[in-house]
Amino acid sequence: MTRLRRRAASNTSNVTFLTGDLQTAADHGPFDAVVGRLVLWYQPDPTETLRAIAAMLRPNGIIAFQELASGVFAWRIQNLPLLTSVISWVRGAFACSGVHVNLGWELYWRMQDAGLAPDPTPFAEMPLDVGRDSSAFDRWTSIARSLAPKIVAYGLATEQEMDLDTLEHRLRAEASAARTTVPLFSGLVVGQWARKAGA
Repeated sequence: MTRLRRRAASNTSNVTFLTGDLQTAADHGPFDAVVGRLVLWYQPDPTETLRAIAAMLRPNGIIAFQELASGVFAWRIQNLPLLTSVISWVRGAFACSGVHVNLGWELYWRMQDAGLAPDPTPFAEMPLDVGRDSSAFDRWTSIARSLAPKIVAYGLATEQEMDLDTLEHRLRAEASAARTTVPLFSGLVVGQWARKAGA
């Protein structure tokens, strides 16, 4: 947050940063825009969350979100069986926990149902990384480590199968031997924006 404040101070004088949640944010509105990334998929009812956010916007205000559509691929990455397994464990843990793992596909319609006017041209991308020094291997290892209790509890893998102490090294070695690019996410990242109706 400190870095953001410094950056804003050097470029503009009309930006304020607040720390809080959706409930406390309403006290500081209305806002010109609300932007979120991988937020809605954790909400019990993403449409209701969008409706609550829309209430904090000024007329003609903009709302923009990026959410995962992780069911888009079966994820059988050629020559990367270990990474394929890790992605399967991670996706499975999220899905079993009730996260909306394919919310990216639903963003347009959920924004419409929330009373917003979504742009009909959403954008999807898949961030990739390449090379033995890629940050992807640390990222996937960290995610697997943080989800390990759930992965084991849901019967997706055992601690021995994951072997978290050597996982990052094994992922790097596997990708290096395969000479291939690796994904940073378990699916497409879909971006969708909408506007609140004007007064």
